[in-house]
Amino acid sequence: MSEECSIEGCDKPVKCRSLCQAHYDKKRRGGETLPERRVSIDAEDAIRKRTINVNGCMVWTGHLNVKGYGHININGSVVRVHRYVWEKANGPIPKGMVIDHKCHNRACLNVEHLRLATGYENQSNRSGANRNSTTGLRNVCLKNGKFQVRVHYQGKTHRGGVFDDLNDAAVAAELLRKKLFGDFRGLS
Repeated sequence: MSEECSIEGCDKPVKCRSLCQAHYDKKRRGGETLPERRVSIDAEDAIRKRTINVNGCMVWTGHLNVKGYGHININGSVVRVHRYVWEKANGPIPKGMVIDHKCHNRACLNVEHLRLATGYENQSNRSGANRNSTTGLRNVCLKNGKFQVRVHYQGKTHRGGVFDDLNDAAVAAELLRKKLFGDFRGLS
């Protein structure tokens, strides 16, 4: 269930700053809007009202930053919602650790889909290929008409073979990541 516009009598869904798109655009252009309904909402209410279940992921439907992480204002501080949910369930996040989304959905708040990880482990669990990938597959590049598998792990490049077929290279890359990363294997 999504939150409604804060303008009295408007039941459209919120798009930005507690306003529907039409009221937000009008306010941005300097036009007058009707008086806002001031609704005090705490973090737990916000999470309950702004999440939906999508295939087991509890997806945040509120504000997302440019990287896709949900944000919430708690006592005047902007906090990433998945970190708030993790700390509520498990206590403080230790120094040097991050919260990794096992499901690769940055808007997911399901605590079962989150885990503590080092920055390196989090990076190892990425999904998909780099933006500059020539094949669109992680750890597979095209060189001299052949598909080469290379995985970087702990400062070293591990080679997984050279293949004529892209599918064979993709399988080899996945197997090499499993061997190197173990639980944090970074499957694509």
